Amino acid sequence: MPVEVSIEELIPHSGQSVLLDRVIAVSETQIHCEVMVKPGGLYIKEGGVGASICIEWMAQAIAAYAGFHRRENSEPIQVGFLVSCRCAELLIPWLEVNQMFTVRAKVLRDGGMQMGSFKCEVLAGDAVVARATLNVYQGPLSQGAV
Repeated sequence: MPVEVSIEELIPHSGQSVLLDRVIAVSETQIHCEVMVKPGGLYIKEGGVGASICIEWMAQAIAAYAGFHRRENSEPIQVGFLVSCRCAELLIPWLEVNQMFTVRAKVLRDGGMQMGSFKCEVLAGDAVVARATLNVYQGPLSQGAV
């Protein structure tokens, strides 16, 4: 389903920490987002950024997925945590300024949005440039845990 809400309303990030530009589509099992590598961005050096930024893009897409569904249920946006990154493949080393990318995250396992596992990809056009399985936690924390 197309999304008419800004990314900033779906994730707990603010300012330059918001790396994704927009949500393209979201369903019960997946989300697609867009991001352009912008000149002057937070992590930009020498006309681009290392491909490891794709992991954060994936994590923010998962946060947007959770935020969208929490919003649909009239629940507040929550902070989540990246627990692990498995089977990561960064298929190119560098992402150039002004390149557009699509970030996809698909639910593999949903633990009631407390513990989840997502298969993620970053694409430049039709070409996959990064992929990984991210495990995330979003739920109650013991006092002093953060």
